[in-house]
Amino acid sequence: MFKFNFTQNSFIRYLLIGVLSNTLNFSAYILVFLVYENIILASILGYTLGLTASFYFGKTWAFKSFQNFQLFELFKFLVVYLVGGIGMASMTFYLNQGLGIEYKLSWIGGALFAILNNYFGSKYIVFKTTEQTVDTKFGFLSKLNFLQDAASAFIAGVNPAVIHNLEKYVALKKVHYLAAIEEIEGDYLEFGVFTGSSFCHSLRCVQKLSKINPLISKTKFYGFDSFEGFGDLDSEDDHPFYKDNNFETSFEKVDTRVNKVSKELEYKLIKGFFDESLSKNPSYYGIEKSRIIFIDSDTYSSAKEALLFITPTIQEGTYIILDDFFSYKGSERKGIAKAFKEFQDKEGIETRHVLTYGMGGVVFIISSI
Repeated sequence: MFKFNFTQNSFIRYLLIGVLSNTLNFSAYILVFLVYENIILASILGYTLGLTASFYFGKTWAFKSFQNFQLFELFKFLVVYLVGGIGMASMTFYLNQGLGIEYKLSWIGGALFAILNNYFGSKYIVFKTTEQTVDTKFGFLSKLNFLQDAASAFIAGVNPAVIHNLEKYVALKKVHYLAAIEEIEGDYLEFGVFTGSSFCHSLRCVQKLSKINPLISKTKFYGFDSFEGFGDLDSEDDHPFYKDNNFETSFEKVDTRVNKVSKELEYKLIKGFFDESLSKNPSYYGIEKSRIIFIDSDTYSSAKEALLFITPTIQEGTYIILDDFFSYKGSERKGIAKAFKEFQDKEGIETRHVLTYGMGGVVFIISSI
């Protein structure tokens, strides 16, 4: 009886690679767009990653071409895929406009042309197939060092701030979700707005999660920042990275950015150094209860002022996010860690650790007052 092993058929392997490359393409597109909010950059990097995967796996797995990499081989590959792209667009246009076929079916016809063009072009023009096989028990899997090296190079090359921000976004989404399903009342308070990325992300989270709990759409958002850096720091707040030139930003630009995202949600950005803006009672700004507090002000003195300010607003279930909890070489006698410990002792509150994220961010929930 004839047995068909689909993994030994070059066309089936080619289709599987197509699924993989498009998955990588789409994943990178989403990831880059979330970080940079630039759809052109996201599209280019996503497509490049997908194309790279198609080339490498097409060469080593689909068509088993083991000859050394040649630049001309890559050139032929790009030409074949360019022809496939142009051909797909032309075929789709002809089927839809020339023959009057429905646009979705026209796209499928164009896609079939591209698939066949790219397959046969890769097999007979780009990768001159040899019947070599890999003399190893693991076959294709033995070549995955390429993926490990690629992943390592990518992660090593990513700016740590990008990794931190991505994990911070996930942490904020979790906190907003937990607060929504627990029906915790109150507002969102952020101390240290900087460019407004976290503030905007929180607005987006509430907009999406209002489908789960419509009441959270009443959340008001308050952001406090000098928008001029730290100002004069005490000696105990001295830190090699916490300098004005690293944290100056434009209030007008941040406000414009937030305004575009806020839609129907109410927000207020309060400009000023904390010793001035937080000297007033929260009720002065219309704040009665806090459901989520995000402190990203880096230093002991600023965190102390923020925690003192929010004291009248906290309740059981209030989430407190501390973005630089392990700064100052992990000392509990400096920075935000010191301010938070003093806050707990003075107010007699109990907290539980919820999660840790990024390069030293921590989330707590107030479990008892």
